[in-house]
Amino acid sequence: MGILNSQLYSYLNIKLFGGVNKIAKENLQALPIPKISNIQNFNIKELVIKAMKTAVDSDLQNYIHKNIFGLSNSEIDYIFEY
Repeated sequence: MGILNSQLYSYLNIKLFGGVNKIAKENLQALPIPKISNIQNFNIKELVIKAMKTAVDSDLQNYIHKNIFGLSNSEIDYIFEY
């Protein structure tokens, strides 16, 4: 849930599929889903819970961008600008 609802995946949805609201099964299957460790999975779950409680997901987004996908600050800035 955390990864698929991330800003990175929103960006990919726009770039790859034209940003349609309803994503087809084929589109989901085309997305790169990373293998994550048990620790990463735990951290994402905790950050999702925190985001749901506070309505602030910046820590979750930052974790996904940097720790899961290894994006640089300039790459993250580009996604946010888009």
